[in-house]
Amino acid sequence: MTSGPEAKRIKLSLEPFIDNKAVDITNTGHEILKTEVPLAEKTMQNVDRIWFERGEWKDITEQSLKESIAKGNEKVEEKKEQKEYAEQQQLQLQQQQQGQMAPPGMDIVKLRESVINKLFHAKSEIDVALDVINILLASHHASTAKDLVLPAGSLSATYVTKPKPTLKAELEAVQLNLGLKRKQQRQASEYLKKSASALKSIIEREHEFWDEALNVRRHNWIMYANTNQMNGSFLIQYGFAEAGSDFNEASLGELKRADDGIQLSVAHVQARRVAVRLRHAGTLLGMTDDSKKEDEGYAEPEPKNIQDRLVQANSTVFDAELFSNILAEAQTLNSNVHIGNDQVEINIDGDIDLSISKLPITNAETPPKERAITNRMIDLSLRLLLLQRHNYNIWKTKAKILSSNPIVQQSLSKKSDTNSAANTMATSHHHHHTVIPRAQTRVDLPKTVPILFPIISITKFWVQFDRIRQVVHSILHPFRRLGFSVHFKVCSDDKVKSLYPSYGTVALYFDIGLHKGPHLRFMLNQQTGVISALLPQTTVVLQQASELRVFLSREINVMCLETICNVANDIIRLHPNYQARMFLWKLDRIDESIHGSLCTKDSQWQHIHTQIHHDANMSSFHINFHVTSVKGQDEKLYSIENIQEYSALTFKERVTSIVEKIIADCCNE
Repeated sequence: MTSGPEAKRIKLSLEPFIDNKAVDITNTGHEILKTEVPLAEKTMQNVDRIWFERGEWKDITEQSLKESIAKGNEKVEEKKEQKEYAEQQQLQLQQQQQGQMAPPGMDIVKLRESVINKLFHAKSEIDVALDVINILLASHHASTAKDLVLPAGSLSATYVTKPKPTLKAELEAVQLNLGLKRKQQRQASEYLKKSASALKSIIEREHEFWDEALNVRRHNWIMYANTNQMNGSFLIQYGFAEAGSDFNEASLGELKRADDGIQLSVAHVQARRVAVRLRHAGTLLGMTDDSKKEDEGYAEPEPKNIQDRLVQANSTVFDAELFSNILAEAQTLNSNVHIGNDQVEINIDGDIDLSISKLPITNAETPPKERAITNRMIDLSLRLLLLQRHNYNIWKTKAKILSSNPIVQQSLSKKSDTNSAANTMATSHHHHHTVIPRAQTRVDLPKTVPILFPIISITKFWVQFDRIRQVVHSILHPFRRLGFSVHFKVCSDDKVKSLYPSYGTVALYFDIGLHKGPHLRFMLNQQTGVISALLPQTTVVLQQASELRVFLSREINVMCLETICNVANDIIRLHPNYQARMFLWKLDRIDESIHGSLCTKDSQWQHIHTQIHHDANMSSFHINFHVTSVKGQDEKLYSIENIQEYSALTFKERVTSIVEKIIADCCNE
């Protein structure tokens, strides 16, 4: 008994097949598939293919087409003239032949017409007779097969030959056919011309479209093929999504063909710009008030080509993101801020308001007037901070992927809060004024780069600096002939370079000194906003410019009195009666005066009291030396006036002269 074959089971596994061509195979048996060509490279390949297939069109110009059409017209005219000349010759020849064949006194045309009329009349009579005969035969011999059919041979017909057409008739027929042919050829040529003209316009539009597309790509605009439409248009990215921007707004433009040329459609039809203005009540910062012109708009030249329109749309997106970030940060301020319709107004220092608005662009043929330098600097600072935020976003994206430090990755993976701008500002200041190790600095990375808060801080700083400058100028103006000098110096800090991607603060020193005499040093810090007077024994902190005015006015008087005291003491030390009859003068810094004593010839002591007196408007001053006796009976007044005017003597020389005169008068009494 034979047993059948054993049953076997085969396990099959099915997988979806992806048609990817293999370029190579490795030693382990893995296939290396063909990489997919990116869209940008496909676009360039299509452009190269089109240029290669239509290479013969590169040499076609408007001038060459006009020349070829003109040559064709000349050839047609020559052929036409030749045919007309041949027809005239043939017509003359036929007329000569007819004149020779026709007998004298016979008109061939009239003879022909009479014969033809007789033949037509005979033919009509024959037709009528045939109809009558058919009717009669049909009534006698009814047939069911077909009516009005005559038997064969019942009628006989004679053949009449058609006369030969005359030469004139043939000539007319030839002329008629020639005219029809010319008309048809003229219609055909016009149709071909129209078709060639339409083809030429299509070629020119295609050349213009592809030249413009290539020009856009040469200017580094990011382009995509529009797969939603079949007309071969392109999408152009004019936003900042590829540059680190997190602003969610449509920024794609479509470059497509139009009936009258090339059309660019952008999402931002109405262009807008961010405008910055400082409005103030006085003449601070040397600017005029721009509040009257704030409703006039932002004037720019009208864009003339596609590149200009793309640049304008690009600027509109950038300014929209800038104003959106400024508005978000302004909403976190607790006071001194007013938010209106596309406008943010912040009070900086009492009388000064910082206005940031988004204005529509008005086309202007003439270039706009140059804005104030302060407005331009603030506007430029806002834009630089936004670019810094873009760069920081790109760096964070790359650092999350490329950084191998887990601390950095953990710091970057933290989600930023909505109110992180103030924390970032504090972190920025902390970076600038504290020495932190590099690892700790990387851990305390800011969540974002603020835009509005640094501008408010630096604007307050420079407004305060300008107020200080005006205070110093108003106080030192009466002392302008005494040799006072003022030096401003910005504090340089090497740690500013390590602040990126944040920002630093500014601090400056200003020194006020008398030539070869005492001097004062002050420091103004952006972070604290206070004025520090660096004295030899201590540091005086001044909160406002009014406190600086009082302090500086007192110190300038003390510096002048100290100079007078030093000059007087130098003279007294060199006097021969110094040991017996004179004492050194002393400066009283509290009363802002000088006290001294001199002995006369009669051994009577006299007291000297020196003070500086200013006029009502603080524009000039004079120095009074009061000399009184101990008993208070005699009093003399010596004065130095018109110190602010030009003089051949310096201040110290004039003080020396008056002191020597006082000593001489006392010694002679």
